[in-house]
Amino acid sequence: MRLLRIVAWALLAGIVVATLAPIQWRPETGLPVAAERFFAFFAAGLVFTLAYRRHFAWAALLLIGAALALELGQLVVPTRHGGVFDLEAKVLGSVCGVLLGWGLGGLWRRPDIRPPDQPARR
Repeated sequence: MRLLRIVAWALLAGIVVATLAPIQWRPETGLPVAAERFFAFFAAGLVFTLAYRRHFAWAALLLIGAALALELGQLVVPTRHGGVFDLEAKVLGSVCGVLLGWGLGGLWRRPDIRPPDQPARR
């Protein structure tokens, strides 16, 4: 669990750097820019939700707030620009990642999902 938390915060830190650094420092994957934004926040939402399983709503609010703050922050960086479309891709990625993490976390916690010949652990 601790490793997932470290990975979650490292992902968010990487997103912050990639978002606010000068444009020439931005990593490129070859995907459309909107897809890069979506998948970055999707990964963060998934990992944050798995790391903080009981606080999935907190994870969603944190990432949505971070997306909004980063888009506003880009307005003061000379080589960057924020936009509503960018924000939409980030929020959608966050929500989808959180929902998948919530679903996976629910499967891992349920004691009735086990082979029928094994008793539930307590």
